[in-house]
Amino acid sequence: MVPSPLQPRAPAASRGSGLPGVLGSSPPAPAPTPPGFSQLLLAPPPLLLLLLLLLLLNTPTAPCPFQCYCFGSQETIHCRHIVLQELPRDLPTAAHNLTIVGSNLTVLRAAAFAGEELPTAPGNGSGGGGGWAVRLANLTSLLLNQDNIQVVENGAFWGLPRLATLDLSYNPLSALGAAAFHLLPSLSVLKLNAATSGLGEQLDAALRGLATLRRLELKANELTHLPPSVLELAQLEQLDAQDNALTGLALVELRALGGEIQGTPTAPTARGPRALRLCLANNPLRCDCGARALLTLLNKALWRVPDARSLRCAAPPALQGSPILVLDESKLSCALGPQEKEENEKGQGRGKEEEGETGNEEEGTEGRDEKGQPGTGEELEASYVFFGIVLALIGVVFLMVLYLNRRGIKRWTRNLREACRDQMEGYHYRYEQDADPRRSGTASSSGTL
Repeated sequence: MVPSPLQPRAPAASRGSGLPGVLGSSPPAPAPTPPGFSQLLLAPPPLLLLLLLLLLLNTPTAPCPFQCYCFGSQETIHCRHIVLQELPRDLPTAAHNLTIVGSNLTVLRAAAFAGEELPTAPGNGSGGGGGWAVRLANLTSLLLNQDNIQVVENGAFWGLPRLATLDLSYNPLSALGAAAFHLLPSLSVLKLNAATSGLGEQLDAALRGLATLRRLELKANELTHLPPSVLELAQLEQLDAQDNALTGLALVELRALGGEIQGTPTAPTARGPRALRLCLANNPLRCDCGARALLTLLNKALWRVPDARSLRCAAPPALQGSPILVLDESKLSCALGPQEKEENEKGQGRGKEEEGETGNEEEGTEGRDEKGQPGTGEELEASYVFFGIVLALIGVVFLMVLYLNRRGIKRWTRNLREACRDQMEGYHYRYEQDADPRRSGTASSSGTL
């Protein structure tokens, strides 16, 4: 067996030693590239920007405040019936609607909803030119009901540039800063129901200058008159003053409603600058001569008082409970002084003597009207007219019933006539039988037998 020839060996530099790190070894193979990575690197710039945007949107947001509920990506926050001594400091910056009900906040200090204090920032009057950072820039609705808020300091709502609706109803306010609602450029709805009793002057000062306000609610605040600053709000469209202590409206207030007012020697007839809607239900309105202007306004522009049909008189006693809309403007009179009462009684006495001399019943009726029964003759006349109208309606209904049942009535009369005719024929037949002499002879002969 012939051995195979030996193969020549390759040089050391070319064959390598097979051990890592030994001189002359072959370089390691490159790491494999992940699939798709090269296409991502070669992707157009818009795709990279989209990916970066998605990464930014997926960043974690601030958690919901403790014991509160967040809805709609933390845009709506509800903190109901939680014993909070101060406002939550961990509110999400993306909040649009914030509701806190049933807490014990007591005091709303300056910049209560703002961020950290910035000494070098242009502030809102903090003294040294400092201010606060805007923390809730997107908040549009803030409801703080039944939170036992007693003090609202100046600038309490600073840092809420988009706030449109503010509700502080049912809080026992004892102090309200004159600039409490200032620096709210978007405020359009303010609700202070059952919150400002006894704060007439403070309320007037706080409402002054709210140029963007369109709706104001002041229910159940024991107001005896409307705050003068409210009448100066050019953009105000609706004022709710129900359940207060208003006995009427002054001429200035009626001018603010946009109604034409009966002029006086010192103040001519004028028309208000705008059309303001006013709700006055459940107020002790006095129906005297001072209510004539209000009644004129209601008759001409009923839409300006949406609850006009529910307005009732609280005084005088003769008109208590009467709807204001049914009153006659000429019958509204004011109370007379002692001297005027004496002159009125003398005039009534003279009128009574003239009635006794003439014996005219109509004049007597007029005398009784002046004595204390206003409008008795007219009321009787109106009652007679109403009674006649009722009778006419009853007659029309009766005729309509007869017309609708004419066929049945005709059938009934025909049946009645036939029954009467049959009855009469029976009577006539019996009469003829009794008068027949043959039947009478037969009866007598049968009797003799």
